[in-house]
Amino acid sequence: MRAFKHYLLFAASALFSLSAHTQQRSHSFELAPQSIEFTTEGSDKKAAKRMLVFDALARDLPWSAPSFHHTSLVFQHTNTEHEPDDGELYRSQEMHLLVFFLLKEVSRLSNEIPHRLLGPYRYVRVMGLPKELDVEWIEDPITKTQVIAANTISDQERLKRGFPFALLASYHAPNPNPLDPTLRTDKREQETQQLYIADQQTRSLFKKEEMIFNRYIERVGDAQRRARLYEIMAEDVLWDAATLYHAARILNDTPSTIIKKGKRQYQLQENHLLAFFFARQAFLKGEHEAAPLVVSSLNTYLRVSQMPDNFGLSIAADNPKTVCQKEANVSVEQWGKFEFPFHLGRVIKPLCNPVQNANN
Repeated sequence: MRAFKHYLLFAASALFSLSAHTQQRSHSFELAPQSIEFTTEGSDKKAAKRMLVFDALARDLPWSAPSFHHTSLVFQHTNTEHEPDDGELYRSQEMHLLVFFLLKEVSRLSNEIPHRLLGPYRYVRVMGLPKELDVEWIEDPITKTQVIAANTISDQERLKRGFPFALLASYHAPNPNPLDPTLRTDKREQETQQLYIADQQTRSLFKKEEMIFNRYIERVGDAQRRARLYEIMAEDVLWDAATLYHAARILNDTPSTIIKKGKRQYQLQENHLLAFFFARQAFLKGEHEAAPLVVSSLNTYLRVSQMPDNFGLSIAADNPKTVCQKEANVSVEQWGKFEFPFHLGRVIKPLCNPVQNANN
């Protein structure tokens, strides 16, 4: 009888271990040699790899459809939709492409055909790409539904001209390895809905015809909501530490500095911020080699966002590895003045004091 009990305990333990293992997905984010992105001349391979990260992130988040939907709507309001005369440059443009992959997953979970390609059309505009690189929608005369026009530019041509992934191929491709439905959870629904409601309330306050528009308040609120979403995505995605590390490296390899008409400009800044949260989560899962990347990604975000260097991070010790703020006593007023979008001290605390936090 005792032996049988031991067998049951062993079997239960093995089943739990197997279940835990299946929840940790692994990706290397390498372009397949036969893929359009790999074979098309002029394709930006780094950008295509970033799209692999976005696609896998949407596939491997164990969220419900409402969580994806609310998150995608918040990302749609990334601060690239500015008035042409307010002096702001476009920034963080690839968040519009993350919207595409999130909404595609919404459609799959809802068992519906995606009715619109939200995200790419905004990306094309804010990147200054030719408008034909987006897709054109027409009404099918028989079904009376919106369909992609037959003469849409090919994926190969779109890649050659600077669009970073095969839009139509990705649009029609099914998820080859969907999550087991039992892994889906609604635990994030309430928070993502609250972020979405706050996003909508911000927009309802700022009506230009009533002359109460405040770009600063809108921009700060939007950035804070996105930063929180990056954090919870990194916490929830079903990736092992190595995959989180790979994803962070790819995103941090974004070329955010460009020279235009002899002037230095910055773009795609928040790829570095998402990289920071991925690298942080990899570190917390035991990938201590991610420590330099935690530092590099946040410090790069600061540089390309033109924020003070003293807001940054540094490796404080090697054994055990710790990552801490360069200056822990930066005032709240300074953080606010430069629109830093989250509480860095809270986020860094487990990396700066790992032994203390392990005992709490």
